[in-house]
Amino acid sequence: MKMLKMLLWMVAAIPVFAQSQLGTGAAAGVVLDASGAQVAGAEIKVTGVDTGMVRRVVSGATGEFLAPVLPAGRYDVLVSKPGFATLREGGVVVNVGATANLKQTLQVGDVA
Repeated sequence: MKMLKMLLWMVAAIPVFAQSQLGTGAAAGVVLDASGAQVAGAEIKVTGVDTGMVRRVVSGATGEFLAPVLPAGRYDVLVSKPGFATLREGGVVVNVGATANLKQTLQVGDVA
């Protein structure tokens, strides 16, 4: 049992180790609506403030998303889904070997 726990810990640590070796981090989070319900299928656009690099991901069935292997730096995050107002969060900081955790709450509004 002890060996299994150690093996699982090692496997779980691989992405963090790989990101730190690459000089990168990640942005992850969950997209919710105003009532707190999870929003699947929202588009998340992560743009490097200094680099202009763009990464697009889509929230899953539970509203969760992950934008991995982002160079360390500052990012603007746009979240959009038809039927909701587009949400912008600026100044998200991604550090080497770390994940910036975000909670994005969409408001009903103009079609994105």
